[in-house]
Amino acid sequence: LAQKGLVGSVQMGGRTVFQASEPGRIEDFISEKKNLLEGIMPGLKKMSASEKQTQITVLKGKEGMKSVLQDVLEVGKTMHIFGGQMQIVDALGPYHENYTKRLKERKIKRVGVFLDVKGVREKTEKWSIDAKFIDPSNPSDVVWWIYGDRLALVVWKKDIEIVKIVNKEYVK
Repeated sequence: LAQKGLVGSVQMGGRTVFQASEPGRIEDFISEKKNLLEGIMPGLKKMSASEKQTQITVLKGKEGMKSVLQDVLEVGKTMHIFGGQMQIVDALGPYHENYTKRLKERKIKRVGVFLDVKGVREKTEKWSIDAKFIDPSNPSDVVWWIYGDRLALVVWKKDIEIVKIVNKEYVK
């Protein structure tokens, strides 16, 4: 901070005593950094746009799932679900109930094709999901979530894993 001119120091009685610079100096420092940022921002935006062709993220556990669900809310598009058994209700408990309320507030729909196993029809009805059902004779641990330009592959194992892919070409 001393090198940046934001504090001064003095030796008194064998101790170093620091004193903040006047507030105007702090304003000048912030203004300089802001001007620097404004100068490089167009280049950063161009680089960011070119890197957005495909983004792949691996998330783990309930917190990873909550992160993807928050992303669904932010994207604000219908969530398409394929292959699920509504495991999310048991996995997230009260969080799922709160999440469903936020979906309704934002008028985000969920539609899906679910395995026709015990309890799934009741859960989809309770949680206002437009659902179709398929024969459960070949179940998979992977559920597909598609929303906006994103695909999330949710692997329902002991430790939940999610592979999130952002690319509009993958979700056509």
